[in-house]
Amino acid sequence: VDLKTDTLEEIRLPEMVETALFRIAQEAFNNVIKHACATHVSAAVVKGADFIQLTIADNGQGFDPRAVRSSEKARSWGLVNMKERSEALGGQFQIESELKKGTRLRVEIPL
Repeated sequence: VDLKTDTLEEIRLPEMVETALFRIAQEAFNNVIKHACATHVSAAVVKGADFIQLTIADNGQGFDPRAVRSSEKARSWGLVNMKERSEALGGQFQIESELKKGTRLRVEIPL
């Protein structure tokens, strides 16, 4: 795992934002462990002028996000929860994945 947080050394975010980002990262790493069969994961937290962005990417087996969304049987509550946590704070949740090419999750929350 590579972790990049170089813009966060001496700042604190609002507690609700910190908690949401922590829980989203926790679920994302849990998904990597359970499903991805990845050998490498990178995580970055970057603060812009008016937003905070969390990106987590792996080199695992990937999946088809459209299939997960369209199939009730395959519905992933973890993905739903991550999306809802980011949207509850006015943020955006994006996931990109392709079979055999890994997965990238990006969350951006306004500050």
